[in-house]
Order: sequence, then C-alpha cells, then structure tokens
Amino acid sequence: MKRFALLFLLVSCFAGSALWADTISFTYSGNGFSGAGVFTATDQLNGSWLVTGVSGQQNGIAFSGVEPLGTNGAYSYDNLVFVNSTPQLDNGGVLLFWNGGDVNLFWEPAFPGYALIYTPDYPTEHAIGFQATLVPEPGTLALMGGGILALAGTLRRKLL
Repeated sequence: MKRFALLFLLVSCFAGSALWADTISFTYSGNGFSGAGVFTATDQLNGSWLVTGVSGQQNGIAFSGVEPLGTNGAYSYDNLVFVNSTPQLDNGGVLLFWNGGDVNLFWEPAFPGYALIYTPDYPTEHAIGFQATLVPEPGTLALMGGGILALAGTLRRKLL
C-alpha cells in the first residue's frame, strides 16, 4: 500500500505538461478598448502554443474566430502564444476575426510592449497590456489534490 501511495504521489507531482489543458485565458486593454477570453491552442512542445480557436469579446462584441495561417496576406501572423516567457506574443502575433474586421495582437518593441491593430474602425497600432495564462485541467487538479492528500497521510503516519 505504501508503494502505491508513493507511486501516486510521484505521478501527481511530476505530471509535467499534463497539468494543463489546451486552453489559454487571456486579457488585454488599451486606450478606449479591452478584450478577454479563452484561446484553444495546441502545445508546439517548444515553449509556444498554436492558437486554433477563440471565445471571448472585445468592447462587448464577440470574436468570431481565429484567422487560419496563410489566408490573410494583409498581415504577417503566426498565431503563436508564449505563455511562460516574456513577451508572450511575437511580432507576428495572433489574428482574430472581430466585428467585420480583424484584431491582430502582437509584440511591438517600438512601443515598447504589446500592440493591437483592428479594422475597419481603428486601422492603426495601439499600445496594449496583454496577459495570457494556461488553464489547468479539472482532472489534473483532482490528481494533484489526491497526491497532496496521500503525502499528508503518509507524513501523518510517520510523525504520529
């Protein structure tokens, strides 16, 4: 039984990337606008996540999707997010459909910081604050909680 508890503890503590779902929560804001939502993304196993879907809104208007790679020649974009680094976006950024136009979230060192271009109403760059966070999987949280309980039970038996 002790071996099972130890194995369960090790698996739950060292599960690595399995602790995270393929969803990334994001927020941003700038002068006169703000946006928030969740990206659906695929881990590229090199520190980046390829955004393939979005739910959320900017200024109360919902995003209607993510521009597929290579389909919009007006922008240079790669739809990558770098959650565990700074900056969290690169110069290509993420291109989203919004309100009959596009929202391009990207890193722009000239500001310095993140930038946003969206059309048709605001066709220029605007400085924004951007934050992205991986969303933990509920099942993994249960596994981690079970590991902590197993550790607590093991320590309690040894100390009492």
